Amino acid sequence: MNNYNENDFYFFLSMFANVLQIADFKMNISQLSNDDLMKHLLQQDNVLDDQTNNYLKKIVEQNETIINQNEEIKKLLKGEK
Repeated sequence: MNNYNENDFYFFLSMFANVLQIADFKMNISQLSNDDLMKHLLQQDNVLDDQTNNYLKKIVEQNETIINQNEEIKKLLKGEK
């Protein structure tokens, strides 16, 4: 009778270990999915950062052109060359 209970214990212990392995496998799959998502979001952020920098550089260049044009207009209005 004692042998029967001992076998049951090892059987349930083995089943519990298998359940934990399955849970670990599911967590690993979820983590891989999260890592892929994070990688994609970082790439997207880099692209958006480059686009934003280019856009801001263009704005600065346009503003400098406008300032230079305004300076020229001021000189012409004052009669300077």
